[in-house]
Amino acid sequence: MAVEAGRRQEKVFVRLYVAFDDHIERHMRECAGGKPPKNNFLDVLLDYRAEDGQGFYRQMLWSLLAICWSALSL
Repeated sequence: MAVEAGRRQEKVFVRLYVAFDDHIERHMRECAGGKPPKNNFLDVLLDYRAEDGQGFYRQMLWSLLAICWSALSL
């Protein structure tokens, strides 16, 4: 049973990361197209990423967003 639960959880996180990645890409295209920032959490993370040239890797963004999503869904 634990193995099945782990597989289900993995599938959920894969779908979640795909959704996050789509949202990040759309957000970055909008910003590159001249759309003003929304001043939301994603803007803050992407701004931090752009400021120092290193910032967060995509996997780090996924993890941070997943933690926030998990906390909000409790």
